[in-house]
Amino acid sequence: AINPDRRVELLKATAKYNNGEITEDQYRAAIRSFRQNEHITFLLTREEIMNEVAKGFNTTDLRQVEISGRRIFENMNSDEVDRLGRVLYGRNYNQDIIQATTIIAKKRTCPNTCDFCSYVELICHELQ
Repeated sequence: AINPDRRVELLKATAKYNNGEITEDQYRAAIRSFRQNEHITFLLTREEIMNEVAKGFNTTDLRQVEISGRRIFENMNSDEVDRLGRVLYGRNYNQDIIQATTIIAKKRTCPNTCDFCSYVELICHELQ
């Protein structure tokens, strides 16, 4: 459960964004601590995750990325997007990690986002 004071803070920031009083970037900054501390995920955050991961693949649309002839990111549900964001956010969406993961994913004929995330975790573990 969220602390009542924090809940009020979140609602105020959301109201300001909805009323056009703050920009999208200001709203993202205002909710950042909620994403990190309370582990709340927002639709806005999921869009940001998709955009950041797409950059790692040198594209603007992650859903179009093919690995071994499959578009494994095409129909991700919210849990899959959240996990993808979690495993790559801590690595700052590092393009080298994404490329290394893609090589492994292609060799193993990666069937889905879940396996791709597992490959990211494996690579990051080996790099430590």
